[in-house]
Amino acid sequence: MVCMTLESSASVSSSASSAEQAERILAGLDENQARAAQALSGPVRIIAGAGSGKTRTITRRIAYACASGAWNPDATLAVTYTNKAAAEMKLRLARMGVHDVHTSTFHSAAYSQLRRAWRILSHFESPEIADPRDLALHAHAAMAHTLQLSDYTDSEVRDVLQELSWMKVNLLGYEDYERIVGSLGHELPLDLEPRQMLDVARAFETEKRRHNVIDFDDCLLLLAHLYENYEDLAEDFRQFMRHITIDEYQDVSPLQHLVLTRWLGKNRDICVVGDPAQTIYSYAGATSYYLLNFAEEFGPVSHDVQLNTDYRSSGNIVEYANAVLSGSPSAQSYITLTSPHDAGPRVHLAKFASDGEEMRGIASRILWHHARGTALRDVAILTRTRMRARDLARACREAGLAVNLRLDGENEVLRGAVSGSVGGVAVGASSEEAGQDGAITISTIHAAKGLEWSLVFIPDCHEGNIPFSMEQMMTRSDEDESIEEERRIFYVAVTRGIQQVYLCVAQYPFEGGRGVQRTVSRFVRQASNAVRRAHRGKS
Repeated sequence: MVCMTLESSASVSSSASSAEQAERILAGLDENQARAAQALSGPVRIIAGAGSGKTRTITRRIAYACASGAWNPDATLAVTYTNKAAAEMKLRLARMGVHDVHTSTFHSAAYSQLRRAWRILSHFESPEIADPRDLALHAHAAMAHTLQLSDYTDSEVRDVLQELSWMKVNLLGYEDYERIVGSLGHELPLDLEPRQMLDVARAFETEKRRHNVIDFDDCLLLLAHLYENYEDLAEDFRQFMRHITIDEYQDVSPLQHLVLTRWLGKNRDICVVGDPAQTIYSYAGATSYYLLNFAEEFGPVSHDVQLNTDYRSSGNIVEYANAVLSGSPSAQSYITLTSPHDAGPRVHLAKFASDGEEMRGIASRILWHHARGTALRDVAILTRTRMRARDLARACREAGLAVNLRLDGENEVLRGAVSGSVGGVAVGASSEEAGQDGAITISTIHAAKGLEWSLVFIPDCHEGNIPFSMEQMMTRSDEDESIEEERRIFYVAVTRGIQQVYLCVAQYPFEGGRGVQRTVSRFVRQASNAVRRAHRGKS
């Protein structure tokens, strides 16, 4: 009897401890974040705007569900878009006392399952995922064999690889490719004809088989096939995915969506998190369709929550970001952000006579801010293209600034070309020194998604760059959506700023007014006019 009393006492104590832990996990969340964190069952959609504490909220949601006993951590899967984000989520969960949750990217989770299934079904190891450099070599070999030419640049090979991936992530069979490319007005790399592209695709698959490797898209396709054809195996895997959370759901491709539906089976314990205003990877097959139509696919939805407080940016940056989206024909699909912060400096449009003057002017302004206390690591220049990022890196290094160059997966610290000090901080420093304070970030907008800086410069805010290459877009049947994607890219750039954002534009490409005169981006004009109208209405 005493023994039973002690056990009962221990059980009550344990339950009380778990309840206290669960309540501590919710501490500090705002009303909407807490509502999302406590939505534990059924289909759940969370629309999370820029800077709204999305990662914090979904991590607390998973921790709360596990700590309260509603979920088994070992049957919980959280999917993010980078290995770094997955590792960060696992670390945050561990700090809250929650372990054994599976955090992963789509591709890592799929490859882990594929390797296990391969061993079960064939008693052999699965093919390895090819290194990106090896994939480029295989693509180059396929192009050389098929097109009877071998002199291709890295950029041309990269464009072909991107097209090969586009075919797979959009689930386009060879028999449908030519028809769909024609109907979309989809431009092919190297001005190839669709049949030539298909020949390259077949040769590429042959090269991979010859080397016994697959790519990430193959991994997802093979796993979907296994789920469709081996139900017992699929059900075994599903035991470890009873509670699924998908981050950045606005960037899910048709292929990833297919894998998700196979993971779920009849299960509807799914939570998706995303922001349709930040869909900027359509070139890689991403679409906000599944996020926007979540209720139609998985309904009835048990909880539909919006996180619209931007804790990152100043009031004026948030106001300008809202104005960028307000001019969209799809504005009703986007949430309006609010800011708890002071207004701060207004978003400033800086005009220059030429590209050279613009680049020198940006470098000079960075040095001005640095002399007044802004750490260089808190400064970013966000460009629309890789080439422009490299041009600006060169100009900033000539001004004595060390640069952290981010180009869609590539990350490189470049020393300033002039040694000495700026505002007491060494430039032309080592990579270690640059990492501490002395390196500004120059990044493509795509590579900057999810990041933030106190001071942000957005160069080349003119027609032809933002939005990009309008002459090409005019030939496409999906021109309106292309413009919308460009608007979202600009919005993502603006919302990286914490305290101040500079929009920069050069009137002419070359010194002395040479070249075609430029027009300020329509997005800048529309947003600036909307902000002015709003301020006139308040006065």
